[in-house]
Amino acid sequence: PAGQASVTLAVTPFLDALAEPDETVIVSLTAGIYLIGANNAATVTIAANTPPTVTVVATVPNANEVGPVQGEFTFTRTGPTTLPLAVNFAVTGTADQFVDYGGVGASITIPAGQASVTLAVTPFLDALTEPDETVIVTLAAGIYLIGAADTATVTIAANTPQTEPWAAT
Repeated sequence: PAGQASVTLAVTPFLDALAEPDETVIVSLTAGIYLIGANNAATVTIAANTPPTVTVVATVPNANEVGPVQGEFTFTRTGPTTLPLAVNFAVTGTADQFVDYGGVGASITIPAGQASVTLAVTPFLDALTEPDETVIVTLAAGIYLIGAADTATVTIAANTPQTEPWAAT
């Protein structure tokens, strides 16, 4: 700008989920209505990005309708904990959300300053005779790497309703 001898050009890197080497941005002066001095290029190095690695385990793998006894998944990240980290996952299994247990969603956030967070699976008590059912969580892509422990299972124990002694059989 008029009245200034210099100007600053900022290089702002973007966080991505790629494990990659250091990268460079090189700015070179080109001919114009000025003379180009000896220092006609500059390099900015963007330090290698090592995204966190996320894993999931069933820390309480056995749940039960009676009580109820909750199951629990634990999502853990490695690396810096300075920022919150949203973790995406898919839910499958033989148990039905909102029928056999409370909904667990499709993502969870590990808060800043924490390396892990838990997700409870709360079974619903019903009067059905049914086999053991499963809730399976599988990590999905995000701004992180997926570790070897990428799938975990909580089993909801079979509920066998008691027949009242006076009920007809």
